[in-house]
Amino acid sequence: MKELNDATSAPGPGQAGSSSSRPSDQAAANFQDRIKQTMDRMKSSGAEVDAAVADSEADDFLSEMLKQMQGAAGEGESDEDFSKMLLNMMEQLTSKEILYEPMKELNEKYPEWLRNNESRQSTGDLQRYREQYGVVKEIVAKFEEPEYRDESDKDREFIIDRMQKVVGLPLPCSPPFQTNLP
Repeated sequence: MKELNDATSAPGPGQAGSSSSRPSDQAAANFQDRIKQTMDRMKSSGAEVDAAVADSEADDFLSEMLKQMQGAAGEGESDEDFSKMLLNMMEQLTSKEILYEPMKELNEKYPEWLRNNESRQSTGDLQRYREQYGVVKEIVAKFEEPEYRDESDKDREFIIDRMQKVVGLPLPCSPPFQTNLP
């Protein structure tokens, strides 16, 4: 790109290095502007493609769940089949791949939040927040166990049980906690 800029901005044969507004100088400037605009659009498109690729994994997961739900509703499946489908969705939503990072982030931010907001909370709220933090620590510790497997019934039941406890306790309303859970 530098060579292209140098070639288009360098004076041609018989031209002095003066900056006149001759048509050839204007054409070179327009050409450089067009190249710059094209490069900017390519960068922008590349960023959009990267974002789309990152979002596609989540979209695939959600569209698969939607298909399952539509199939269950449209095919007149029994309550047992619908329960199986919901259990399958719960298993997917409580997988380490989905939950570990947000839980780890929550685990890291909770102690500081508790220290900074302890005086502003009622005793009851503070107790619930501390209890929730304890449950979050348990989930993160379980995910970090070397023998943890999403396929293990025991591990999955542990995570589902703890997630029900986390959801049953209100999150603090401060910014670090407003959007971190899936």
